[in-house]
Amino acid sequence: MFRKLFSRLRPRLAEPHDPHGLYFYLTCDRCGAPVMIRADKRYDLQRDGEHGGFLLRKEVMDGRCFTPFFITVRLDGRYRIVEQTGDGGSFISWEAYKALTGLEDEAHNTKEV
Repeated sequence: MFRKLFSRLRPRLAEPHDPHGLYFYLTCDRCGAPVMIRADKRYDLQRDGEHGGFLLRKEVMDGRCFTPFFITVRLDGRYRIVEQTGDGGSFISWEAYKALTGLEDEAHNTKEV
């Protein structure tokens, strides 16, 4: 009873954030392993002359089956996602990534001790 009540008072694990990074969360279509990648706004993005904004093309490899897959993300001038596609991987949310990796459980277990 108290655990459920106090679980709402615990601080939630925050999504990674830094001024030069963009974070994307994916799963491998072959094995389902979750992957977090960081793209640096200064070095990893290309100008998208056709649509304006930026373009990210990245090869990603998970740590379970080590199958490489490719992602393409189109961003507007304010780094907001306009379109995202994955060839061999699927985009997921931060919440889904935490659930698949057990990050939320680890954060709660360390605070209860």
